[in-house]
Amino acid sequence: MGLEPREGRYSEAIEHLRKAISYKEGAPTLHAQLGDLYLSTDELDLAEHHLKHSISLAKQPWPLVRLSYVYAKRGDFTNSVAAVKQAISLSPHRPEYYVRLGEWFIRAGDLEAAANAMEKAIEIKPDAVTAPKRLARIKAMIMQSQS
Repeated sequence: MGLEPREGRYSEAIEHLRKAISYKEGAPTLHAQLGDLYLSTDELDLAEHHLKHSISLAKQPWPLVRLSYVYAKRGDFTNSVAAVKQAISLSPHRPEYYVRLGEWFIRAGDLEAAANAMEKAIEIKPDAVTAPKRLARIKAMIMQSQS
């Protein structure tokens, strides 16, 4: 049985992960998955706790990116940006991290930084579909703000 909840059965999946963690406390992946489930249910304090615990056990980029969503749901785009930048420092060749960074920069109101992040994503993966569309949208927003 996988750990992904089916048909919104988050509480069951959370209980399974909590039980697994009780047997293997030092498992960063379990904490990251539990944090992600709590994020899905908008239990942000618990999500933050488990994602940070996962990061303290093993610095991996994925929990950092998910932690950025916790901050974003709270409207804290400064920490969202910082978390994704940490993820990028661990895995600099993942274009999707730059796309996410660009999205948080948009929400933080820094369109130039957002454009730079999208350009970096395109540089890493020139045949990407998402980043060029978002870059075009950002450039339109920049032009609109200048007029």
